[in-house]
Amino acid sequence: MSHDQTPHDPTPHRPVHLNLFAHGCGHHSAAWRAEDSTVERLGDITYWEELARIAERGRFDAFFLADGQSAGVPGLANGPRWLLEPLTTLTVLSRATAHIGLVSTISASFWDSFHAARILAGLDHISGGRAGVNIVTSTTDAEARNHGMDGLPAHAQRYARAEEFTSVMLRLWDSWPAEAILADRDGDYVDESRLQSIDCSRSTTQAITSLWRARSTSPRPRRADR
Repeated sequence: MSHDQTPHDPTPHRPVHLNLFAHGCGHHSAAWRAEDSTVERLGDITYWEELARIAERGRFDAFFLADGQSAGVPGLANGPRWLLEPLTTLTVLSRATAHIGLVSTISASFWDSFHAARILAGLDHISGGRAGVNIVTSTTDAEARNHGMDGLPAHAQRYARAEEFTSVMLRLWDSWPAEAILADRDGDYVDESRLQSIDCSRSTTQAITSLWRARSTSPRPRRADR
């Protein structure tokens, strides 16, 4: 075998996918203290637009914003965490970019499936099919208290709810097929026979109907598993 030949590698080559996890001024706890940090711009939407455009030019696949349901006190004095609400921010970023995926955290412990499905479907439609979601169950009692709870439910209960939450959300996205929208000016706007009604009898989800949504370039937002 000559030096410019390589043995056959039976392992299929897998593409590398790059995701920008944009968090505060950076993931180092002292990054915000640097003289050239962007700490003064964290509430400026143009800063996040610039980051998303840079990631898109760099051929990144996705732009990810984590979220928490409490400010993080004590500990917040050490540096910034999240500031702008991520789904609102990503919707703005969808207008500043053209190709990059837009992914946010949603907590199954505090959101209901219908609200999450509707908001994400809206982002997916506005962005031309670029929405993604990272489903979590949250980690602190402070987050739970902000949602009227005494504390976080037990681990097993949270993950059981997350499974149900995800299942219902996926079914809601599938409940309104694009073909149902006729927009026939001489007839019906929607073919109601194509809509799929959802009826869940579990304790955390009751009597959910179909989710109204506009046409999108993708069947549903993407789920980013951790």
